[in-house]
Amino acid sequence: RTIRLLIAVAGGECLTFDQLALRAPIGQNTFNVIYRYSLLRGPKNAREALKHFGKAPGVPQDFGFK
Repeated sequence: RTIRLLIAVAGGECLTFDQLALRAPIGQNTFNVIYRYSLLRGPKNAREALKHFGKAPGVPQDFGFK
C-alpha cells in the first residue's frame, strides 16, 4: 500500500500485469519503477536454501561452526 501511495503521489499509476501487457505488449520503458522498488522479486530470505541450511558461514548471526 505504501508503494502504491508513493507512485500515486509521484504522478504515476499502478497497473496489474494484465493491464501492463495490454498497454505495452513489448515491454519497452516499463520496468524503471518496478526495479527501483523491487516489485518483481520477493525477499531474498525466502529462498529454500536459506530455510534449509541457514545463513552462509562468516556472515553476522550465522550460528555456524567457526
